[in-house]
Amino acid sequence: MPFDFSYEPQVIRNGSKARPPEILHSSWDLSLTGPFDYSQDYDRASNPSRSTKSQTRLRAEGLRNIVKQATIDQVVTPLAVQAYAELHLQRDDGGPIVAAAHHKLWLELLCDEEIKKLLIIAPPESAKTTWSILAYLGCYIGVFPERNVMIASATADLAGKRALALRAPVTTQHWQATFPGVKPIYAQDGGLSWGTTEWSLAPDGKPFPGRLHPTISSYGTNGTIEGGRGDIVLGDDLLNDKTSRSEAWREQTLHWAHASFLSRRKSRIGRAIVIGTSWHPEDYLANIREAGDWVVCHIPLLASREPFTATLTYPDSFEGERLGEPVAKASELRAVA
Repeated sequence: MPFDFSYEPQVIRNGSKARPPEILHSSWDLSLTGPFDYSQDYDRASNPSRSTKSQTRLRAEGLRNIVKQATIDQVVTPLAVQAYAELHLQRDDGGPIVAAAHHKLWLELLCDEEIKKLLIIAPPESAKTTWSILAYLGCYIGVFPERNVMIASATADLAGKRALALRAPVTTQHWQATFPGVKPIYAQDGGLSWGTTEWSLAPDGKPFPGRLHPTISSYGTNGTIEGGRGDIVLGDDLLNDKTSRSEAWREQTLHWAHASFLSRRKSRIGRAIVIGTSWHPEDYLANIREAGDWVVCHIPLLASREPFTATLTYPDSFEGERLGEPVAKASELRAVA
């Protein structure tokens, strides 16, 4: 039986507690523990001071260097994703997107490539899509532009919006400064399309000879998938509150998820990631959770303030690093809230 682990905002490893890593850039000796309030620089009611502009520029350079180092090392780290998010994602008020404690936990799991099957269950409005798709995948495709990522959501329209939101920054000078040389592949360059639901990147915009699969492709639940293979296949809320009430739709989604979508991950090296809110005790998330071969992160409730507690379940066969403290056999443990 798999073990469950409890997780609190402090990272717990080998029985000793340590603070989660803060954003630092050693070569600059620049503390980036902010976040710096970028909205000061975009306040239309006043002109920011020269010192404020200088702080903003210096911080952006430090953040960008963190992401560039990840590209050099060919490893997407939680630190790099947080830096990417602050650089390229914004709140409605113009301020940067900054990770809360539960987002930092998700990033630890998302960035761990030893985890080949990952399930994240969390309440609505907990920024699952923001951090798993816009932040993590946004950074991932910049570091690995020629890998293949497949995204699925409850409808084709919703999945397409995810893909389009992910595509939006990549043609900007700001994004190009973070990932110099990573450019779009347009239809005339090798036949890969540049659309809203499927598009591709490559060094200098030139795909390697024989490349078949796009960087990003998106699909609606129960839609047709022909020929695609993914280094990452990511399902984001494959069912919604309404469709989860139908037993027939739940069964159809479960079959599609396993037979048509999750099976598209590349053998041995591919990763399957599923994120969602559990609307019904017999939905596809429950099935995945009971399978026993997935790493499962379950956050049943989120308080307005820290701390929070998550339940992490690891398969017996998992040989990577485990976060948290073992608390009981999964069969003996009720949900930690």
